[in-house]
Amino acid sequence: MFLINAIYFKGTWTYEFEPEDTEDDVFTLLNGSGVPCRMMEQEADLLYLSTDKFRMVDLPYGDGLFSMTVILPSPDVTVDSVVALLTPENWAVWVSGLDTAGIRLQLPKLKIEYGRELKDVLKALGMGIAFYESLEADFSRMIEPPGLVYIDKVKHKTFIQVDEEGTEAAAATVVVINYRGAGGGGEPLLFRVDRPFIFVIRERTSGALLFMGKIVEPVWEEG
Repeated sequence: MFLINAIYFKGTWTYEFEPEDTEDDVFTLLNGSGVPCRMMEQEADLLYLSTDKFRMVDLPYGDGLFSMTVILPSPDVTVDSVVALLTPENWAVWVSGLDTAGIRLQLPKLKIEYGRELKDVLKALGMGIAFYESLEADFSRMIEPPGLVYIDKVKHKTFIQVDEEGTEAAAATVVVINYRGAGGGGEPLLFRVDRPFIFVIRERTSGALLFMGKIVEPVWEEG
């Protein structure tokens, strides 16, 4: 039996990037070396926040109900140290502090896929019993008699593409349940995203976070 959870998002920027403004550029990796990237560019009035640890800009989609928030650590701050600050309380403060500013934004194109087996992760979070190939795994409210099945695998895969038109993103989690024994205003501010950063795709009215990721290397393949 398969239990599948999926989410899909495709948004067109409120202010689209012009393809002719996209140029070859260099993205600096965590180790200080540089890799080629395709850097998009636009100027627009965007929601913006600056702190001593990072800068943050909010790119709206469509009518503005959804947006992508890009968090760029300061040059002397690691992306992981900013990730460690991402608590619900801090996030609420940061979002409430966003204010409109003229921004010259340079953002790399992205096309990234990620997959992982989550069995060990979920065990560490306290779901170990569900994976035990013994009578401890009790799914009797789904399948009779009790103790007949257990969770064998949990597979998670995500995809995100960011280009001049907007963003396409998807995520799916598949839980495989097995039978026992069955196997397995002036000059715009320059916001140049040329080093590791964090992105959050959110719904503005409810505050729901749909996707969140840490980009340490922008990957883009034409076609």
